[in-house]
Amino acid sequence: MYNPKQRNRYLNHAIKEIQSSQHVEGIVQIGSGVNGFSDEFSDVDFKQSSIFSLDVALAELLS
Repeated sequence: MYNPKQRNRYLNHAIKEIQSSQHVEGIVQIGSGVNGFSDEFSDVDFKQSSIFSLDVALAELLS
């Protein structure tokens, strides 16, 4: 399990990596992390979007 500090570090790293992708148009954080990480079972959830569905599939393969 992650503690809140580790989770925030992971989230920030994931956002940085996703932002550097030319295939991803945007990301949105969803789930319990939006309101803060309340316990050791909370994970990091987000959705990504692209203009073309093929770009999303390619981004998933590259991640």
